[in-house]
Amino acid sequence: MVMVSTKIINKRPVLLIFLISLLGLLGCVLLSSPAQNISSVVVFFICLFAGLLSISCLFLGRLGLLSAVNFYKAIVAVGAFVLLVMFHGAQSLTAIDLLVTLLIIMGLSFYINRRA
Repeated sequence: MVMVSTKIINKRPVLLIFLISLLGLLGCVLLSSPAQNISSVVVFFICLFAGLLSISCLFLGRLGLLSAVNFYKAIVAVGAFVLLVMFHGAQSLTAIDLLVTLLIIMGLSFYINRRA
């Protein structure tokens, strides 16, 4: 069991979410072509976000650091990583995009720390 603020989260659903997202990623990669169907790209990035977020929750829970603040920080970090992967995949990651993304990440992390 992992403690998040006042709620107790069981590790099994997090592991189940990771396995489902891993199967979704494999299904998107093996069964679809992004050039023909753009909706497979959307499903791929949603599965990537869910998988990375569940892995980060498992690691934070294993280290005993899973709190509400750290959970929201994990959401911001995983979301920023997926956003950067999206920009890189579209070959449109410029210095300005990177700077704006970093400013958004810094603003969200500041906001999360102030709310805690």
